[in-house]
Amino acid sequence: MDHIVDYTLFMGRFQPYHLGHHAVVTKALELSDTVLIGLGSAYAARSLKNPFTVDERQSIIEAALGDDASRVRFIAIEDHRYNLNRWITEVQEGVDDAVLHGKWKADPTSVSLIGHRKDSSSFYLKMFPMFGFIDVANHEMISATDYRHHLFTTSPPDKLNFLVNDAELDVIRRIHASDDFQALIDEYWEVQAYKLKWWPKGPAGAVIRGLYVTVDAAVTCAGHILLVKRGGFPQPGTWALPGGFLNPDETIEDGMIRELREETGLGVPEPVIRGSIASRIVADDIDRDPRGRIISNAFHIDVRNPDFTGNRDEFRLPRVKGQDDAVDARWFPLSDIPGMRENMFADHYDIIEAMGII
Repeated sequence: MDHIVDYTLFMGRFQPYHLGHHAVVTKALELSDTVLIGLGSAYAARSLKNPFTVDERQSIIEAALGDDASRVRFIAIEDHRYNLNRWITEVQEGVDDAVLHGKWKADPTSVSLIGHRKDSSSFYLKMFPMFGFIDVANHEMISATDYRHHLFTTSPPDKLNFLVNDAELDVIRRIHASDDFQALIDEYWEVQAYKLKWWPKGPAGAVIRGLYVTVDAAVTCAGHILLVKRGGFPQPGTWALPGGFLNPDETIEDGMIRELREETGLGVPEPVIRGSIASRIVADDIDRDPRGRIISNAFHIDVRNPDFTGNRDEFRLPRVKGQDDAVDARWFPLSDIPGMRENMFADHYDIIEAMGII
């Protein structure tokens, strides 16, 4: 078949790349000179939903493609869960860089998006009218979710009917054997035990996916933001906004203040905290937490430092100390946060971004 476009753009998380993805890329290679593969959820902390890093996914795909990898260019696309326009902008910038500033120097209008409108998660296919669109069938209804389950429950993982070739399996097995991935497997089993303990049971004893409410506090002061290091699962060791589950006998605002003080011991009087609430949002991404359907009410608290007189030597941020299930609490300059995405818990980076803090 003759090529009909210079570039095709195929976007996904590829966690991991499988035969369904490969069928689309194969078609894209038939229709275009160069395939742009957009690696979604780039630079997020390793998690049960995103177990492979950007570099690992690129190496997996290159192994699967073999010689055809020379006709593929990768674009890392970060999540912006509560800022769709920022995500669209990043995709546009990535394509522009690959097409206009890459080695091909091509016309950006010669790009066509390729994909399958499988369900509501494919809404993004309508977000880029500047590109052409090539609709392709879903190859044998293959799901990466099923293979991720296999990765967490089988060691070493088998090829099954998901992967493209043995070269891809070899790369996956090397990553699977790493300490980071083994820690993720431990987390997987902790989550399963959590669900059995806390999720409600149906009439036949079947576990029903839970629905929970949490609260989070994004506290800023003098160009800094307060974060805690998580001590427990999921994603232990990542930095997060202080927060936790809402108790049944408290308001959302009361629960937020309670969790904030329990985890950080923030040295600011409660009336000042309440009076410093600048905004609040609801964080309701469906898969934001592996423990269940957890909806967070996040508050931005912008604290003015009453002790600061303008003398740099006298400046002190309010005291904090990690406690309860936070192993550390620390003030970070806001300029540090854009470089911390890989070490941030769940969607907390996106919450900070959506509040306009960064």
